[in-house]
Amino acid sequence: MAHLADPFDPDAKLSRTATLSAAIHEAFASLYFALMDHQIPRTKELVEQELPGRVFDLAVDAGWIPDPSDVHQRSASPLGGREAVRLGRFSVEKTYRDDFLWLLSDALFNATYDLDAVEKKRLLLPEHTSADERRKVEQTYRSDNPDPDTGKLLQAKDLCARAGITYRSLKRWRQGPDSVPDRNNVSKYLMMLFLHGVRRDRRKLPR
Repeated sequence: MAHLADPFDPDAKLSRTATLSAAIHEAFASLYFALMDHQIPRTKELVEQELPGRVFDLAVDAGWIPDPSDVHQRSASPLGGREAVRLGRFSVEKTYRDDFLWLLSDALFNATYDLDAVEKKRLLLPEHTSADERRKVEQTYRSDNPDPDTGKLLQAKDLCARAGITYRSLKRWRQGPDSVPDRNNVSKYLMMLFLHGVRRDRRKLPR
């Protein structure tokens, strides 16, 4: 079937049906999941400052939002909000930034869900584990968490999906710290799963 138009026409006008909120949300989700796919640990600064700032820069450059220097920023309260804060590469008023972050409120809530508790658990991970100790914590987790559909032990692919790693990484981790040190992110992801039940599955961010 022939296409009536070039799908990559550089001069094509973008759809007017998408809302600003939806575009902002999808941009944030795309960046967030890209970082997860590359096993970059979440931090409060990354989720609450860096990512929203990058999305704001994109929105301004794409023309979704006017350059803040061209907009009269008006504080919601006469008693506060005038202080300058960073948002991406721009310096804006605090209330202006808060208004933008409101567009991301649902996505930010999901991305930071229980983030503080997760960070505390990460600090409690063992610093040194042997191959035998790793095998035991994996076996315990599989025994305590059967497949919800079959009732049988989870397969390796299920563990990899829950930890957000590859099967090759799991096999190397099982060999011990000489193959994958405890300070490696793969070790942290697996131990967070096996000891604390913290999963890294890809989840769709709520609108």
